[in-house]
Amino acid sequence: MNTQSVASLPSQHLLLRRKCLPISFCHFLNAPARPLAPSALRIACRSTGPFDAMTTIALQHLEDLDIPAETFHGVGDVGDLGRNAEAALTTLTALSSRQRVKTLLMSNPQLLCVPLGVWLDFLTAYGMSRQDFFKLLGTFPELFSRGSLFNAGNVIVYLQSLGLSPRDVVASIIRCHPEVLLQDVQCGLKPSVEFLRLHLGLDAGSVRDFLCRCPGVLTRDAASDLVPRLELLCGVGLEVGAARKLLISDGSLLIGDLEPTLQLRLHFLTSDCGLSPDQALHALRSCPEMMSFTLANLGRKWRFLKERMAGGKEQVGTPLRGAFDGAQVLSVEHSVL
Repeated sequence: MNTQSVASLPSQHLLLRRKCLPISFCHFLNAPARPLAPSALRIACRSTGPFDAMTTIALQHLEDLDIPAETFHGVGDVGDLGRNAEAALTTLTALSSRQRVKTLLMSNPQLLCVPLGVWLDFLTAYGMSRQDFFKLLGTFPELFSRGSLFNAGNVIVYLQSLGLSPRDVVASIIRCHPEVLLQDVQCGLKPSVEFLRLHLGLDAGSVRDFLCRCPGVLTRDAASDLVPRLELLCGVGLEVGAARKLLISDGSLLIGDLEPTLQLRLHFLTSDCGLSPDQALHALRSCPEMMSFTLANLGRKWRFLKERMAGGKEQVGTPLRGAFDGAQVLSVEHSVL
């Protein structure tokens, strides 16, 4: 006769466990909900998103900054976030106030995926201040989220080979047009520099000076953007030398909307000055500097020409009188006033 106790039988033991589970589960469902403690909430967040890869110190930084956990869900690569978040937060909190760091990260959470400390050391080595670095994080975060230190280093080396000093690179290039550091040297920067040399006739020293004045030209495609601008000016009758001189003196014509600027100047000459289309082109060819004046400035010069000098459209259309020439008109204005 089997004298083994019922409690020791495996089948009975399992049966008893199965009977207990539904009761326990129903009890859990009917129990009143209690809010999770902050530590438990952090653990829950970490198990459902990128927080799972972040260190405890990084999570503490975020808690101190009062940044919601969901801010970083789906931002960048989880591995990059785990590797860089703690160091990035340490760098940011050392650069500025908590409120500014919070504002920056709420707008650009992808920055925690970037080795910001390495970028800081890299750019400050060329003379950028820590304050300017923090400002750059907010004005052009794409440099850090899309760019690479390797490419940025290649760009700076190339710019220095053109005669730019580290101070020139920081003050004239990075502060004004940080997107230059995203350009490819071979396919982007060199063709633009060759345009300045071959099409505008600049020597090495003039190229350096022009880039300091107008670094935005390095962000333009030479074949599809820069060359057509020179051709457009020549197409309205400007001599090649005059067109080159105009573009060199006013680099904004190489990066702004040149065709609308041209059309607005011709419209001013025909509507405000009463010139025919042929006369307007003739006047523009006589004084290409009109392309660099604002419409308000042109209007002021036109009123001065009519009211103070008793002139009219005959003067505007006469090349020898140099109508609308900035230096001549202003010198006469000053002598009269």
